[in-house]
Amino acid sequence: MRHGLALRKLGRDSSHRRALLRNLVSALVLHDRITTTLPKAKEAQALADKMITLAKKNTPQARKAAAAFLFQHSITMPKLFDALAARYANRPGGYTRIIKTGFNPRDSSPTAILEYVDAPGDTKIAMAAQQLPALHAKQKQLRAQLREVDGVTARAAKDKPWLDGETKGNLLRRMRALEKVENKLTRVAQMPFLPEGHQEVKTLKKGQEIRVDKKVWVEALGDRDRHGKPRHVVKVKRRTSIVEVAKVSIKDKKRTKITNQHLAV
Repeated sequence: MRHGLALRKLGRDSSHRRALLRNLVSALVLHDRITTTLPKAKEAQALADKMITLAKKNTPQARKAAAAFLFQHSITMPKLFDALAARYANRPGGYTRIIKTGFNPRDSSPTAILEYVDAPGDTKIAMAAQQLPALHAKQKQLRAQLREVDGVTARAAKDKPWLDGETKGNLLRRMRALEKVENKLTRVAQMPFLPEGHQEVKTLKKGQEIRVDKKVWVEALGDRDRHGKPRHVVKVKRRTSIVEVAKVSIKDKKRTKITNQHLAV
């Protein structure tokens, strides 16, 4: 009997798994939706909801906790605490959605889309907009059948025994069901992406790029392992910068000038 089934291992050790989930959530905050495998999406969903909870608190402790988890602080932190916090200010929960997209043709692993709800380009809203024309055509067909049932005479009813009261009741029930679906799809298709008076924070301006510089070094821990060898730890420092790109020649050569730096360890 196996114990400790609290989370999915995802075929990785603890440090690798944490780095994977941090990358997934950071990409989700940056792009509003990501495509990954279904187990990874389910594991990242709870962490993505937690980031929104921290953003809505907007306290120094919440900012510190979010900064300790997310990557690319100069981009993800402003969007999380400004755009996403305002978008979900009146929503009590359920900030993310998982949509299954079938299987990967290479290894047959289940794939899914993990996205923030009510975001620009919401998948559910796009699917509702695509389903409305087919639904209207089906309603038109049922209305024609109802007119045929209502207009048939007693003599014609003998020639068409399927046009009876029970058939008309079934058609009416189908019409009412389709009307409920139409109302729901119409309401979903007209959902606003953002609260009134609010606009998404633009992460980059025209002529700007993101540059990530990484420095790796080794430090001694001061003790020894079981084989008597000194123990060391590998540390990584990442610096994310927003740089301006200017064309300086006809050959489209680019020269970068750092305007904003943020240190993320």
